[in-house]
Amino acid sequence: NDILRTGDLITDVGATGSAGLEDNVRVIGISDEEANESTTLIGLTITGGRTRGSNYGRRLEQDDGGFNTSLGGGIVVNEGDLTIINSTVSGNSTENGAGGGIAGNQLIELQGGGADDFIRVISSTVGYNVSEGQKGGGVFGSFVEITNSTIVGNVTMYNFAEGGGVFGGIGVILSNATIINNHTEGYNSHGGGVAGPNDLYVTNSTITGNWTEGSQAVGGGLAAFGTGQIDNAVINDTKQIINSIIIGNESNTINSDNDNARLNGNENNIIEGLNLINDLRMDFDILGEGGFAEASLASVF
Repeated sequence: NDILRTGDLITDVGATGSAGLEDNVRVIGISDEEANESTTLIGLTITGGRTRGSNYGRRLEQDDGGFNTSLGGGIVVNEGDLTIINSTVSGNSTENGAGGGIAGNQLIELQGGGADDFIRVISSTVGYNVSEGQKGGGVFGSFVEITNSTIVGNVTMYNFAEGGGVFGGIGVILSNATIINNHTEGYNSHGGGVAGPNDLYVTNSTITGNWTEGSQAVGGGLAAFGTGQIDNAVINDTKQIINSIIIGNESNTINSDNDNARLNGNENNIIEGLNLINDLRMDFDILGEGGFAEASLASVF
């Protein structure tokens, strides 16, 4: 492992793991000595990392550097925020943990009073990473922001492993983002492209070509089922989709011909601008009047 201290700025380097060794070979671990600081990575290629820890939560199993041995095949952040710019995170994997490409640790610890992590991916590609046992094939965190970036070809491969491309447990922001050809394979593994968030903001973005394979796994492109029930976190329970395209996603759910997106929420739901959305299903309609709403084809507000 390469260990970085929060607050470090790393630029113009390549880092490659050696997948297949008996021990963990995560590429980068960012330590938690300064939990309120942030780390920025610029111009990196992160590839070939793999974690093989036997547990998922609470950091019960740690390596000598204090990192969860199951999280983040490419990068793991113990505490603090991470920003990745002009970089590629590809071909990494986790055997049992979340975040095949990138993982923040704090979502797991929120119930125990830990701080939130914020992972920002800017002008970068996160592609072809695998989470074999948990959520977030590409990116896993409390808050995840994807800007001017592509999330492509990532996968989760186990039951209840949501978010083939991205899993954000509290909030996800997509701005000028492309989420394409990601998928989940397990039972109840919702959101082939994006899953999880209580707060969801999608602007000028495209979610297409994603799918779920397992039974009862809905939201081929997007599944935002957050309920605002995570302790120690500020949650607005808002879903906004503005000037975006969500088409051509599929799920294996019975009686769902083309299950692009599933949302829940309340009167904070906003769908406006020029959107092209096929088969958007919400358990509250966009006017906040309750009930179950479906929007097909184009919506123009």
